[in-house]
Amino acid sequence: MDETTMTVDEIIELAKHLKKQKKQDRSTKISFLNQSMWIPGATQAPAMVNPIWGELDKIVFPRQFRFLFVPDSNHYLQFWIQAVSYDIVKKEMNVSAFETQDNQSLKWAINTVDNYDNATLTAYDGCGNALYTLRFEGMQLMDHSCGYTYADSGVVTHNCKFSFMKCQIKE
Repeated sequence: MDETTMTVDEIIELAKHLKKQKKQDRSTKISFLNQSMWIPGATQAPAMVNPIWGELDKIVFPRQFRFLFVPDSNHYLQFWIQAVSYDIVKKEMNVSAFETQDNQSLKWAINTVDNYDNATLTAYDGCGNALYTLRFEGMQLMDHSCGYTYADSGVVTHNCKFSFMKCQIKE
């Protein structure tokens, strides 16, 4: 068994060489869709590109609980909208709105029985940044329900079903 002896200068040179090699062998961890992957030798994560969507690391998903629905005829109502769902094929929309002491939700429902209204639905990310806005035009009330019961202490809610003529994306 051979013993190798090194001088202090050789040890310092070897340490410098190993430090330099360690910098070159550095790897980067990237995360996507709850999966992690290490990229050896990369000092920063490469852009993940999809031919249809573009750079995947820049995709932001809208959150279901972050939205504003604002009817043109009643901007005050935006604060009382509980839920919105829509079907662009059937051109139908369901809106649930809390009732207030001044009957804003009921007044809006009654107004859209014989009159058309327009509205915007703005989607937000988890941090509250607006991502896009949908514009619904020619909305007319098709169905309405509202109920009271002694079995529940929840807020009175108007459930409205609308037809609409047009839906546009405003980015």
